[in-house]
Amino acid sequence: MKHPALLPLLVIGIAIFTTNAHGQQPPAPSADPAPAARPKPEALTPPVADPTADPFTRDGKKAAPAPQPEEVAPVNIYALLEYIEVPRDQWFAWSAANPLHGDASALRNEVQKWIAAGQAKPIELACLPTKSGMRTAIESVVERRYPNAFLPGTPTPLPTTFETRATHFTFEWEPVRGPDLVIDSNFIPQLISFCGDEQWTPGARKTAQPGDGGQPRLAVNKATLSMSAAPHQPMLVQVTTPVDEAGKPRDGARLLLFFRAAPVAASPAPKPASPASSGSDKTKTAAKKTTDAI
Repeated sequence: MKHPALLPLLVIGIAIFTTNAHGQQPPAPSADPAPAARPKPEALTPPVADPTADPFTRDGKKAAPAPQPEEVAPVNIYALLEYIEVPRDQWFAWSAANPLHGDASALRNEVQKWIAAGQAKPIELACLPTKSGMRTAIESVVERRYPNAFLPGTPTPLPTTFETRATHFTFEWEPVRGPDLVIDSNFIPQLISFCGDEQWTPGARKTAQPGDGGQPRLAVNKATLSMSAAPHQPMLVQVTTPVDEAGKPRDGARLLLFFRAAPVAASPAPKPASPASSGSDKTKTAAKKTTDAI
């Protein structure tokens, strides 16, 4: 028995099946070549340690040697201190005609002419070496010991304690050398003269204490200075009036104090040449002379 109503459904199903079959066809192969086959990974082997490698570097290479610090030659700083006595009138005339500057080279040269002519004379000269930043001192003294406490006694008081005073010359100095080679100096020069013991008159003895007649009389010339100067530059740092042996001022003279400082390399002494090298040097010298003669 035929079913005419099923024929349209069968035709629609065949059309759908044909459409799906055409839509699900696989894509056409592309024209690009197939990728090359990857090589098989080789078995990992541990690296062999280099016995000469530096263990303190990342790449194992030897590190470059550290640069050696530049050798700085040791340097001492010398100070020259000069006390020179000059005539007052010559000093006044020169200072009136020549204004003073920090550099006293012209004055020092003029004073040297006065010394050569016998018009001026050096009183004290000191040379003192030290290192930058180090304080040092020099003394050229005569110690004077005298009593400073007494007990009443007959016919004279009895001394119980004594004091010692250094006379003549002392010099304390502390230089600092800056990066610009200027030398900053703090120094204390001191010149002390012994002018005898106190001699009291009969009228003064009535009010004097026991033992005052044995006290020394000292003339002190002292300065505390701080200054900057270029190396080898003379500087006039003090002008005073000197005293005589009794401690009285000598108005016809003036005492000039000159100061200069300079760095000096402390290079070691040259090594003595060996006999072999001396002989070879003599041979080379003789050969050179012969060549020059030819």
